[in-house]
Amino acid sequence: IEPGSIKEEPHLHGKFGLFYGSNGNSIGTHLQVKKYTPLLSYQINGSLKTRGDAHTPDYYLTNTGSREGNLAIQLEKKWNELWKSNLYLSTFNTSLGILRGSHVGNLTDLENAWEREVPLYTDSVFSYTINPPSQQVSHQLVKLKTTKEIAKDEGLEFVVATQLNNRKEFDVRRSGRSEIPALSLQQKNLFSEVIYYSALSKIWSQKWGGQFSLTDNSNNPETNILPLIPDFVSNKWGAFSLFTRKKENILAELGIRYDGVQQNVAAISQSVPREIIRYQNIYHNFRSSAGLKIRIGNRFKMSGNVGIASRNPAINELYSNGLHQGVSGYEIGHTQLNSEYSIKNVLDLKYKINSAWITTITAYSQWVQDYIYLQPTSEIIYTIRGAFPVFRYQQTNANISGIDLNSQYNIGKQYFAQVQGSVLRGQDLSSNSPLVYMPANRFSIQAGYNSVEELEIGKSDIENVIISIRSETVLEQKRLLSSQDFVAPPPGYSLLSAKLEGTLHTKKLRLRMLVQAENILNIAYRDYLNRLRYFADDQGRNITFTTYIYF
Repeated sequence: IEPGSIKEEPHLHGKFGLFYGSNGNSIGTHLQVKKYTPLLSYQINGSLKTRGDAHTPDYYLTNTGSREGNLAIQLEKKWNELWKSNLYLSTFNTSLGILRGSHVGNLTDLENAWEREVPLYTDSVFSYTINPPSQQVSHQLVKLKTTKEIAKDEGLEFVVATQLNNRKEFDVRRSGRSEIPALSLQQKNLFSEVIYYSALSKIWSQKWGGQFSLTDNSNNPETNILPLIPDFVSNKWGAFSLFTRKKENILAELGIRYDGVQQNVAAISQSVPREIIRYQNIYHNFRSSAGLKIRIGNRFKMSGNVGIASRNPAINELYSNGLHQGVSGYEIGHTQLNSEYSIKNVLDLKYKINSAWITTITAYSQWVQDYIYLQPTSEIIYTIRGAFPVFRYQQTNANISGIDLNSQYNIGKQYFAQVQGSVLRGQDLSSNSPLVYMPANRFSIQAGYNSVEELEIGKSDIENVIISIRSETVLEQKRLLSSQDFVAPPPGYSLLSAKLEGTLHTKKLRLRMLVQAENILNIAYRDYLNRLRYFADDQGRNITFTTYIYF
């Protein structure tokens, strides 16, 4: 997200990578070159990737291939010791197939699709072909960042960026019209930021900032279909301050932020006859947080954070009215949504039991007034694009709380064992019922070897060797009423994965190799948070081979 600075080293450096994934026969390559010069430093990254139909343990996920091509150029100029500029340009382009069996033609087929073991339209042979339903997405970014040091521990940062986003979605349409996009959206973004930072004393520092962003979203009428998201222009302006106190074993932070948002929307009515309805919304959001981290001796660290925040409803939450193609659902917004207000508390405890054993426990609880969420309904809608389940944006008062555990035991300097767990509970306080789409409880066990010394093999050295095996268990999400979803949550599952990686050194070459296997036992499962679980299993075993040559 934030490219690092180019090191002041005069030689040309880079890396060239290749990878292959067995599930979907995915093939990809990545090239990076960078060089520092006093006149102008540069770094170039390029990548290409293609993948065909993924495969569950029992069948192909027909039409789930993808193609991707990306390029990023970073130019860096050091004007003097105190002043530096960074220009970043990138282009991201991808074509994505959507599971064919998730788009069906009528109500009967949709109900059957939820009950079938194998999705409709499943092909018996592998293919790289991407047919409708599919998506084409591109993002073009230009970003300029300048930093100016005024004095020691004092300086300014300026950022200005613009991004052009294009998205087209293609559906199975009658009369040879599948090549006409069912959604054609263009979004332009402009962002600017200025930050001032300085040291107030030996232990206190401050940071102040201001931001402005503009989003212009427009739909191309060539689709002849009502758009999922309406045309809109959104202006957002904000200011924040952060104060930090650091002394010996105590770190304290206090922050406050204000955001103003203006939305000008031209939506098409949900009722017939259709008409354009214009909305103008203005929101004022405030956030504040206070955090404290304390280190007691060499074994115990404790940190806590309390945050108060407000969030205005997003455009899609207010005005969605159409097919969300990627998850095969028809989503309807709620124009009367209020802003969310929340209070969140986090407590983090880290205890070094002895020199080999470290355990961290994180507990959190967040209360949200007018929590906005997407609710599955009992409705099914039939359109010219097919039959789809209906989801509506709603809000309620809610509480989300949980505990995360991470405990690692080191055996000597090279072997380790790790246990992780996560328990989360989401509760609708207004109706005293569970919240939908909350992650199921899960835990994992991992053991491995991590070399700390080089291993000599003839005239070559191998370093940074890591061998690990991991088992993750996800429990069934039982905190859900049968009336809250179209299909009952899937059963729990356990997945086994393994990884082997290392770096080979010769006099002229540095080679990094990685072999990673996921779902080794080829278990058939469905994840509750994946909305395509309504139609198909997740992908089965996948073995990835990656090689990087550094120069």
